[in-house]
Amino acid sequence: MSSMPPPADDSDNRSQHTGEEGPGRWHQNAGQDQPVRQDIPQPQSVRTAVLMMRIGAVISLVSLIASLVLMGTSENQVSAQLQQSGQEFATYGFAIGTAIGTSVVTVLLWIWMAWKNGQGRAWARIVATVLGALNFLSTLNGIFIANQTVIAMILTVLNLLLAIVILTLLWRRESNEFYAVASDRKLQQTQ
Repeated sequence: MSSMPPPADDSDNRSQHTGEEGPGRWHQNAGQDQPVRQDIPQPQSVRTAVLMMRIGAVISLVSLIASLVLMGTSENQVSAQLQQSGQEFATYGFAIGTAIGTSVVTVLLWIWMAWKNGQGRAWARIVATVLGALNFLSTLNGIFIANQTVIAMILTVLNLLLAIVILTLLWRRESNEFYAVASDRKLQQTQ
């Protein structure tokens, strides 16, 4: 039996016999006929994870604002502590700049991960998992090492819990199916 392409036809849903039992849907791909996998809709687990990632971005932004407000109210205390310890005020400025930069990057990562995971990018799920592990380590640092306010501590723990739920949703069976189909579709587009 030869593997001739199906005859040209205006219908996107043409059926041809594949040589195996049962009909299959075909499309032309790089000169070869291949069965087309049906796209599956984004499962509820991925939709919920994407929504929670957006909420994570908002929580990170609120955490940044709360930290800046609290830093502003305690600036005199910080200045006195710096003078007592012999450190310069420039160190305080650098710390604030670093905190702001880190928070902005965190917000952007939440948004980027929501966008790419919503598209079903398998690499994005892996990156989200790595970022979740880093979030866990950062939370441990915040709880046991860093001197955080109660509000910052609550927001940090809330963000960690959110990350755990998100990762659980991203690695569910129906999510796996969605990522597999999206990866296959992306692979077929590049061939």
